[in-house]
Amino acid sequence: HDLGAGFVPAGSFSARLKSSAHGSQTLTKLRFTRNELTGDEKDAFKKLLDEDGFYSIRLLSNVLDPARKDYVVSSIKARCIPRESLDEHIVIHMDGVNILAVNYGSVGGCTYPRPVKMPSKWVFNSYTVLK
Repeated sequence: HDLGAGFVPAGSFSARLKSSAHGSQTLTKLRFTRNELTGDEKDAFKKLLDEDGFYSIRLLSNVLDPARKDYVVSSIKARCIPRESLDEHIVIHMDGVNILAVNYGSVGGCTYPRPVKMPSKWVFNSYTVLK
């Protein structure tokens, strides 16, 4: 994720590789686990909330070849994420083992104007769908 100072690891993404009889490969059993936010990350997130800045995530575009360093990036206004915790909705669009796009958003809608709301729990609650 990027909290305004460049991308740093924020969790792990794993899936099971499934091969078909025709030689194609797909990913199944998606797992997405977030790291706990550090004190500095909480402060940076608070700054994004105060400034109505963007919070960004990125995923490797090919999970089987991480050496390529090609990424898919998605962003949302940071004020759209907090509820009781940091609730996020991630839709990962795949073609075999390649990630084509990532829709990153909040659970529910994001009203405008976006009020500053601090979460009571600084924990990401992730809902992830693989398409």
